[in-house]
Amino acid sequence: MKQYVSAANNVATVRTTLTQNDGNDAKAVQFTVTGSGSTIDVKGADGNITLTGDTYTLGRTSTTGEFKLTSALGQAASSVKLVGGENVTITNDANNTNQINIAAHDTTNTGAVLSLDATTGKLTVKVNDSNGDNVTASTGEIKMKYGAAGNLTAPIGGTLNVYSKTDIDGMFRDLNGLTYVGTVGTNGTYTMGADFKIYNGSTAIAVHNGDMFLAAGDVKYGADATAHAGDLLIATGSETNGALSAITWTYVPSGDDAKLDTTYNFNGDESTNSMTIKTISSFDGDIGVAGKITFKAGDVTTVSSKVSGTTNDKNEQLEVTFGHDAVECDNATGAAIDLTESADMNVITGVTVNEHGHVEKVTTSKVSAVRYSLSAAPSLSDSTTGAQTAVTIKQGIKLGANDIVY
Repeated sequence: MKQYVSAANNVATVRTTLTQNDGNDAKAVQFTVTGSGSTIDVKGADGNITLTGDTYTLGRTSTTGEFKLTSALGQAASSVKLVGGENVTITNDANNTNQINIAAHDTTNTGAVLSLDATTGKLTVKVNDSNGDNVTASTGEIKMKYGAAGNLTAPIGGTLNVYSKTDIDGMFRDLNGLTYVGTVGTNGTYTMGADFKIYNGSTAIAVHNGDMFLAAGDVKYGADATAHAGDLLIATGSETNGALSAITWTYVPSGDDAKLDTTYNFNGDESTNSMTIKTISSFDGDIGVAGKITFKAGDVTTVSSKVSGTTNDKNEQLEVTFGHDAVECDNATGAAIDLTESADMNVITGVTVNEHGHVEKVTTSKVSAVRYSLSAAPSLSDSTTGAQTAVTIKQGIKLGANDIVY
């Protein structure tokens, strides 16, 4: 067996042959080793293969801050360049061709300004330094988490879906509509000032909507209003910074039984046929008019009244009399009708009245008056003796079936 090595065009060939007994080659096999272009140098001699790789040199260029990597076999060079910033300076070292100097400014921050966009939640930071330079940086939307598990989010500067302190204080006030604070008055824990505020000594205390005070003696709580021992005063109004700036006092006369003892006076007026009802408090006196009753005449009626009892007294009485207008009646004067001849006339035959005695209907009938005479003097006969008695006939008229003599 024999091996042959040859090299050409960056390719090394290794050929192996089998030799017969007669010295002739019986069979040959070969393989090749190929260099990758200019990267590997392949040389073959004396049955050896030598692979020579590329070499690179790193050096600084004339460009500031630039390093270049150079291939010994002629491949394209690669470079890296350092660039300075607002506070950093890059220079090539004058004494060393392979050295680059990096210098940073010695600065001090003189101030910073933060701004927040409430709509987008974007935070911007601007920092100023002693060299007069400034750096500005901003973020995207910043969110904060809230809730028991932190599963709710809202942008910083946005509106959280939570109750504020004012909301919570208002809910407590609603749940505790009345809060007893203490007594007020000459013998109480607190006093009422001339400005109608509550004082502890010489210091006005904060009073809230719904605070309740028990009067300990007479307490003037308004220009013309006084509470008495046992009464309640409840503070109401609008709060500013958690306290009432101006107080409106609601008065509850719970301890003044006489205040609740109300009577009514009846004052009559004959001139107007009326009765005025006035409310009288046993404590405050005349409170005002509660009502009025007036009696008026109708179309054909009359009304009159008379006051009895003491004036402005609850025992005063008004006696009212109702009447009917007078019925007109023309009585005829002069000579009477002489019934010398027969005559017809209307006469009243019936009058209908209601349960009150008012005339509702008058009924008339037409009658005939007839003058008559006898041809002979009549007489009456006694049925026992048969004696005759003369009867004197006077002048008369006939009304229907009845005779009227006169």
